[in-house]
Amino acid sequence: HMVEGHSAAGGALCEPPWPTEAFPWRPSLELLPTLVQCCARRVLRAPIPRRLLENGFCDLHAFGHAATEVTSWPMGAIIITPSSSAADGSQACRRSDEGLAFLGLLQGSRVTLVVQKGWRLD
Repeated sequence: HMVEGHSAAGGALCEPPWPTEAFPWRPSLELLPTLVQCCARRVLRAPIPRRLLENGFCDLHAFGHAATEVTSWPMGAIIITPSSSAADGSQACRRSDEGLAFLGLLQGSRVTLVVQKGWRLD
């Protein structure tokens, strides 16, 4: 679950800076469900690995065969939307995934969950 993060001194935790070598596009979390409906690129439709939600990061291979195409993507933001099947972006899949999406940072074979500033996974 999400809890507000604080440092030992009581100040809000700072999220790590966006890597300078990553593509600068970083959509807002509120816009993700809309982008899933209209974007054909940078969207990973796959079952969400438990490790990603529990640890805040996971290896790309944890997404299974749905991650095959993603291995060729350059470093940067990806939109992750849950799907019970290997999605091909069809309209039927898009309708079933509507309303839930996560923002991830793809760095090589590692995916890090990007959460709202001042919040952390606990």
